[in-house]
Amino acid sequence: MDPEDDYGAWTDLLDGKGNVSFQLYLGLNHMFCISGGPGAGTTAEYYGEMTVNPTVIDDIAGFVLG
Repeated sequence: MDPEDDYGAWTDLLDGKGNVSFQLYLGLNHMFCISGGPGAGTTAEYYGEMTVNPTVIDDIAGFVLG
């Protein structure tokens, strides 16, 4: 499934809510790590060591501190 499908559904559903914001991180899996290589898009992708994308960490910190 294309992430735009789910993303669009959520933005439509919550449009106009003042306490909601959205950020789509293309190229990252649902663990906020770069998706790629052998096993990308399968459960095999999650068996190796991964690092959360620094942009996501900065965005979460900004949200919490804001």
